[in-house]
This record gives sequence, structure tokens and C-alpha cells, in this order.
Amino acid sequence: MDFEYQWIIAASIRYDNTIEEYAYNQKIVVHVINILSHEDKLYKHQDYILLEKFANVLDKIAMFTVEVNVVTKILEIRKQIYTEEHPATIISMLNLSRIYRNIGKIKEAEELAVKAVQISTSLLGKEHPDNLKSMANLASIYQYLEKWKEAEDVDASVLEIRTRVLGKQHPDTLRSMVSLTYTYENLGKWEEALSLDLEVLEIRTRVLGKEHPETLDSMENLGCAHAMLGKWKEAEELETLTLEIRSRILGKEHPDTLKSMANLADTYRFLGRLNEVEKLEVPVLEIRTRVLGTEHPSTLDSMSNLAHTYSSLGKLKEAEELAVVSSRN
Repeated sequence: MDFEYQWIIAASIRYDNTIEEYAYNQKIVVHVINILSHEDKLYKHQDYILLEKFANVLDKIAMFTVEVNVVTKILEIRKQIYTEEHPATIISMLNLSRIYRNIGKIKEAEELAVKAVQISTSLLGKEHPDNLKSMANLASIYQYLEKWKEAEDVDASVLEIRTRVLGKQHPDTLRSMVSLTYTYENLGKWEEALSLDLEVLEIRTRVLGKEHPETLDSMENLGCAHAMLGKWKEAEELETLTLEIRSRILGKEHPDTLKSMANLADTYRFLGRLNEVEKLEVPVLEIRTRVLGTEHPSTLDSMSNLAHTYSSLGKLKEAEELAVVSSRN
């Protein structure tokens, strides 16, 4: 295995978080897996930077069962180079805990996340930014485990510290507010979630501008909160605005634009406006099928949604055809 070949592939990896990046990573993953299969030549360099680049490709296309082995090796190398109680090692522990979560190894994910927080707190102190990141990761694990009370406790603690130390307008503070909002939603605390969503949107609009991607994420979250409270008019207005801006700035085929279309379709469904649902869901499925393929989870979700819409509209033949395609995947 030519070491230059490894670095040529690594250098070609894209990090632009677009649908084109996903498609490109799908194409080069065969080379990544080929390189990773030559462990004897790859790992002897102890080059975790190279491994991290390849792990990123696997992560982007959700090949977590392959990625877990790569990140495990990165963690081993960092322990050898830096020892366990080092910030770089802690980062690898957090990455591995997240991947464990993604492949369903929930017990391992929680144990590793708790360990990372314990080491980080002892090493850096509770209020250190990197320790707060470890705590935020643990909160996300608790969310995945549906341990909502534990998630709320950790989220609230991180938010309190970040608000006091960094201020309400700091990006990390806003991310903590978003995470706590998600926890509130799953605890059924919709009024508290709505209050935080409103605050985040106000700050992001003022600081970042109305058309910034994070502001649009906040619009989307607030629209969902309104929908869950049965405030359909407010939900529709926010989701329509979010879709209009994303379509204009990102283009109709961007993943975030497609998500906005799907969200608005859900609102129309609750309002009984099924013809408008169909008009949104058909292009979403067409684009996802063409760009992501029929086996991608997002494509399968779109198939299921459109099949349900067809069935509700009495278009049983179309519904059945989609169900057959979906069942093959």
C-alpha cells in the first residue's frame, strides 16, 4: 500500500456539508475501505490524523460499523502518545461514545461518556470549555437513551455555566439552549421549550441575521414547537418562511431545504391539506432518490410519507407501488 496514495485520497476528502459532499464520499469510500484493510502498513505510522480523515468519510455516509474500528484505533494511539488523561484522548473518547450510540451499543456509549466527563472534570475543572463539551456529549447520550431527567440535569448545568461565563449570545450557550429545548420537548414541557426557542431565534436573528443557517435552524425548531402545541397558523408561517429562504439561498436540492419541505408537508397533513402535502412530498422523494439512492434512510422516510399521503388521497395503486419499492430496501 503506497503511503502517498493514502494521503492523496485523504486530501481529496470534502468537508463542505452539502449533498454533493455526501455523493462524493460515497464514491471514494471504496478507496478508504481498501486502505483501511491494510492495517499492517497503515497503523504502523501511528498516524491518527490520516485515520481521522477516513473516519470522517465513514461518519458522513453513516458507515458506523466500519468507523467504530477506526476510531477505536485512534483512541488507542492517543492513549499511547498522550496518556488517557489528555484533552486529545478525551476527544477520541467522546467520538467513540457517539459512534457506540449510533450502532446501538448504548451501555458502552454511556460508560465511555461518563468516564470522559469524570476525567475531563478532574483534569480541567467543571467550567472549562472542553469539559462542558464532554458534559454536553453526555447529555446527548442520555437523550438517546431517553433518560430525559438525567439529560435535563446535565443540559441545565451546562447552560447555567455557559450563560454565566460566556454570556447568552455565545454560540455554545445557544447550542446548550437548543439541546435543553429538545429535552424539554421530550419531557412534555412544551411551554418551556417554546420559550427557549423564541429566545434563541431572537438572539440569532439579531446577531447572525435572518438568513444565517443557524437562524433558520431556530426558525425550524420554533415552528415544530408551535406545531406540537397545536398552533398551526404560527407553525405554517415559520415553516413557509424557512423553506422560502433555504430554497433561495441553498437551492432546492440541499438537504436542509428538503427537510423544510418535509416539515411543511407534515403541517399541511395535520391541517388536512393533502393535495398540498403531495405537491411537496413528490419532489422531495424524486430528489432524494436521484441524489442519495433508494436505500438511504431519508429516501425511505420520504417513500413511507408519500405512500401514506397517496393512501389518504385514495391513490391506492401509487401507494402500493411505493410500498413494494420500500419493502425491497
